[in-house]
Amino acid sequence: MKSLRAAVGLGVFLTFSSLISAEVLPDFNRDGFVNLPDLSILSEYWLASASVSRRYPFAVTVAASNASAEEKAVADFVCDGADDQEEINAAYALIQTYTSDTMGYTGTHIGGKIQLSAGVFNCSAPIVFDGPAPVSIEGVGFQSRWPSSGFRPAGTVIRCADQMNNYLMMWTGDTSQADSNGWSCGYIRGIWFEGNGAKQTYGSIPKDLSLGISIGIFIYNRGDTYIENCMFHGFRHDFAIMMENHGSWITGCDLEDNYGGDLCISGGRYFIYSNHFARNGAYLGRSSILSWTPQAKIIGNNFDDVGGKIIDGAANSDDIIISHNTFNGWAKKVSTGETAIRLRSGQENVVISGNIFNGKAGTYPYAHYGVYSSSSDALVRAVISGNTFENIAAADIALAGSLTQCSIADNVGSGAAAFTGEKTNCNIHDNNFAGITTITGAAANCNIHDNY
Repeated sequence: MKSLRAAVGLGVFLTFSSLISAEVLPDFNRDGFVNLPDLSILSEYWLASASVSRRYPFAVTVAASNASAEEKAVADFVCDGADDQEEINAAYALIQTYTSDTMGYTGTHIGGKIQLSAGVFNCSAPIVFDGPAPVSIEGVGFQSRWPSSGFRPAGTVIRCADQMNNYLMMWTGDTSQADSNGWSCGYIRGIWFEGNGAKQTYGSIPKDLSLGISIGIFIYNRGDTYIENCMFHGFRHDFAIMMENHGSWITGCDLEDNYGGDLCISGGRYFIYSNHFARNGAYLGRSSILSWTPQAKIIGNNFDDVGGKIIDGAANSDDIIISHNTFNGWAKKVSTGETAIRLRSGQENVVISGNIFNGKAGTYPYAHYGVYSSSSDALVRAVISGNTFENIAAADIALAGSLTQCSIADNVGSGAAAFTGEKTNCNIHDNNFAGITTITGAAANCNIHDNY
């Protein structure tokens, strides 16, 4: 292995001797000499970078202040542990200048990737990606440690400094179509985003957008954004993440201990798969997910101990699938009846299937409903099927508004159910609830049978 490294190093030296000198080559192995073994280590880093650059046009590396000496030696920017957003923003500015890539494409704003080392990046002001070039940002992954003193982040951590009282990241795109690159797309992967909420002041965090809410991570006017294998923890904001895009994937993430809600989405086409949402809403009783978007798929997630609602759907947000999720406790921070899933007037083509609802009514007495709509909410082509309900204080399903072309079937629960609005061309059948099933209101051309 030692001779192989030396051979590789010699090859790189012969090929790139004009680019490398003893003045710029670090003492990688810290033996007091800058020599061929150091060059062999450099070659390994270079080869790894080359393999990455075949996929990404341009990669800029940023090392944390507590990164290893080896990581710092090959980084384009090295942070000092204070105002670390400056180095990350500088890396993005460098990406903005890149005009061609290794595959032969040319353009004004090709874009690239910011690669972060392991360690903690302390930010006193926002990270802002607001240029036309697409960008991705990636860490080495998020881990956690459980020492005797408590839960601590590890891996790559981007952290709000004490009393930052602002958003942590703003990530925008270029929708002007000014050049052939079009929409600004990219991903966020393998990063722990730490809101440091115990050291923030909620009332001092500025409100954004016409919604009048404060946001930890703000992503808008982008296309096809991917958030993968990240942690969003301890944000003292109305919502940890706000996304206003035309297409996004959120997969394999943890959103835990956020003081408000976890995720607010609008725009269209969201895919929210296999995430864990836990203990949000220490104040405000916010929903875990507030959806203002059509075409959202919320599938295979786990929700634990939510402050208010779990999923709150806005009026006229159509084509929604909520499937195979576990809802384990909600309404922990409210003093009135609350529901896990709130349906609203004008929502069409909604599927709620194969979910498990456990309201923990003994612990959270205001977990009143599993699925709910009010008397003023008109639902069209809603399918609610194959769900299980337990420990819900008032009713497993309570639909008080009108139903048109809806199917409610094969649900089972330990509580009651109520369908009290006008019904047209509906199927309500084979539901088995331990409590009373109430079906009232006019019914025209409906199939209603075998409900217990």
